[in-house]
Order: sequence, then structure tokens, then C-alpha cells
Amino acid sequence: MNSITELLKEILVSTHRGSAYEVAEIAGLAYRTVIDQTDGRINPSVEVIKASWLVTKDPRLKRLLEPEGWELARKAEAIQPTRDAEGETTDVILAASTLIESIRKAKEDGRLTKEERLTILSNLGIVKLEVEEAEAALNQEISSMAGPRLNVAGTGK
Repeated sequence: MNSITELLKEILVSTHRGSAYEVAEIAGLAYRTVIDQTDGRINPSVEVIKASWLVTKDPRLKRLLEPEGWELARKAEAIQPTRDAEGETTDVILAASTLIESIRKAKEDGRLTKEERLTILSNLGIVKLEVEEAEAALNQEISSMAGPRLNVAGTGK
């Protein structure tokens, strides 16, 4: 068992007994999947670590998510698209292109620097945000039509 797994087990099973149910709900996972991450069957996911922190507010989890010199910022509760669905979808493509370019640049010399890694992760975060904005714009545009709302990649959002 690695140290993150041990920490999750201590927090979710011992210190905050029963909180794994709420963590599973927030992370959009089955309860069993969360438990598997606390006993070493599956490596802990970032989603479970984030959800665990949201539920327990354990400072040890915050240190995992927020390294020294960084500060977590809460994402807006509701994503509000700034453009129509077509414009937001174009933003997804542009953000993905920027991500691809940062990956290609990082591969040029065959080694990944800390700065390149942070750039790639930042660009990935932008792609995710653009996808959420596109989903919100699409949902706004089809809200008058019959049928369910869009659910990107089964996130439950």
C-alpha cells in the first residue's frame, strides 16, 4: 500500500467513518470503487482525493492537492457559457490544439521539464473548462427541446 492509499484509509475508514459514501457520491463513483482505493486494490484517483477533502476537510489531503506555493480556488458552481454552442465548441478545438502543441514541444528533446509538465496540465485544465462551457451552451440551446440534458463522459454533471 502506498502512502496516499494509507492516508485515504486512515481518513475515510478510521477518522471519518462512513464518509466514503459521500465521497463516492461527490466523485461520481460506486462506493465499492472508493473502498477499493482505500485498501490498495486500485490506485487512488485525484477525483477521490478531491472528494475526500471536500467531505472531511482533512488538512493532509489539502496538502496533497495544494503543494507549497500553490492555492486551490473553488470553481464556479454553475458554468456560464459566454458564447453560443458553436462558439464554445470552437473554443474546445482551439484549447485542444494548444494542448497538443504543448505536448509536442515537450517531446522535442525527449525529456519533460517541470515547467513543461505544468504547462501541459494547465492546458489540459483549460480544455476541460472549455468542454464544460460547451456542454452548458448546448444545454441552454436545447432546453426548449424534448429529451434529456447532455452528460459529457458520464460525469453526472
